[in-house]
Amino acid sequence: MQSRIKRIFYLSIFSVIITSIFFVNCSRNGFDSAGKGSNGILKEVSYVTPITEFFLIPQNLSSYNEIPSNFINSVFVSSGTTYIATADAGISISSDNGDHWFSKTTANGLGSNNVYGLTVSEKTIYAATSNGLSISTDNGVHWVNKTTADGLGNNFITSVYATGNTMYATTIDSGLSISTDNGVHWINKTTTDGLGSNFVLGVFSYGNNIYVATSMGLSVNAH
Repeated sequence: MQSRIKRIFYLSIFSVIITSIFFVNCSRNGFDSAGKGSNGILKEVSYVTPITEFFLIPQNLSSYNEIPSNFINSVFVSSGTTYIATADAGISISSDNGDHWFSKTTANGLGSNNVYGLTVSEKTIYAATSNGLSISTDNGVHWVNKTTADGLGNNFITSVYATGNTMYATTIDSGLSISTDNGVHWINKTTTDGLGSNFVLGVFSYGNNIYVATSMGLSVNAH
């Protein structure tokens, strides 16, 4: 009996916490006046669509083709295909919602099996590895690896973003590398150009702005 009471108590507390989080989020995210009282507090919600569960795609489960590593650094989804970057086993790709996977490693031409980020643009895969920026135009069958020999500031690439013919590669301690001709030529931006730090972990371009995540703040360049 006591065990049952405890379970009900914990479920009640969980319900209160979830409800509180939902209402706080709703109030912050700005519902229109129909959902607020005169003091701006949310007074009524017609329905809630909760997140019911998270699930893991397990390693070596017999109903899946093998995902060779559970250490996932990054994930990207494009046109129904899921791409995951692993810390020590290259890239795994699934085109059927995770039912089956195939992997791409140094054996296929990746610069390294340590992949820290990836993106897909116009059917081209860009992979940020610890030994260069790897690029595939045929879904991972063949790869070209860009390194300092091609003009990158550093071979240790922490993330990558691509749009059109322009690529941005962030490096561990050499700033941001940019190419506007599909990786043929590169220019490098560092603290000398105004970056907060040469230790760069992420980049995104939107409109005329480049947003760069560094170890010393967010650097923004309007161009």
